[in-house]
Amino acid sequence: MNIDLHIHTSFSDGIYSPEEIVDRAHEKGLKVIAITDHDCVEGIAPALRRAEKYDLKVIPGIEMGSDEIHFLGYFIDYRDPVLLKTLERIDNFRIERALLIIEKLGRIGLHISFEDVKKYARDGVVGRLHIARAVVNKGYARDSDEVFNKYINSRKPAYVPLNVLKPEEVIESIKSAGGVPVIAHPVYTDERLIRRAIDAGAAGIEIFHGMIDINSVNRFMKMARSRDLVVTGGTDYHGNGYYLDMGQTPVPSYVVEDLCRKARRKDCHNENY
Repeated sequence: MNIDLHIHTSFSDGIYSPEEIVDRAHEKGLKVIAITDHDCVEGIAPALRRAEKYDLKVIPGIEMGSDEIHFLGYFIDYRDPVLLKTLERIDNFRIERALLIIEKLGRIGLHISFEDVKKYARDGVVGRLHIARAVVNKGYARDSDEVFNKYINSRKPAYVPLNVLKPEEVIESIKSAGGVPVIAHPVYTDERLIRRAIDAGAAGIEIFHGMIDINSVNRFMKMARSRDLVVTGGTDYHGNGYYLDMGQTPVPSYVVEDLCRKARRKDCHNENY
């Protein structure tokens, strides 16, 4: 089964609209995908509607967290009022954060405006990747990687952290919306934070990720088995050369089956997902 459970649309920091994502997934022969935008759920409904045209299943998902640890939430109720209120709070902070980053960039001679950033964020949440694209567009850097590495990553001159929620709060937000909280790309996360997240109720760990090495796969697989965690995987697709192309990370079919069981979905059978 061709699976990609980590995909971003234009509602967060991806290039393509939800409809375009579904069309491209179908063209690539994918059978199950998850829409996992950063701190927003607006891309889920359009993707679900578009997928009705194809033999393709879309899992409603989200990516939430702080700069230190991210979580993927699968099978969430994307209309849950408590979750939506939490996301509104995060969105407001993201705007404040973007303004602070823009101010810091200006102090070191990189002059962009919030309007420049919004051209890339459009109607979605504002993230650092949108800021990086605006900086590149102004000619201050060759590409987004240079912007991150020189200016807006941790311990760089224009860095501002996104620590709105504690890991425990993110896990609870996902669970309260009926979702399965999974630790995202653990290879980028301090192992103490990973273990803290598991103790707080994280139900899975994203092992099959585009940028993970085989030794890390084996290490996290051992951790998952010892703590009864589901494992997931995906490309972290953004559509702009960031990580791999959609569907390029091999993800075993049992991943979806295990997620279904963990979510206690009655409609989760092999013929459905």
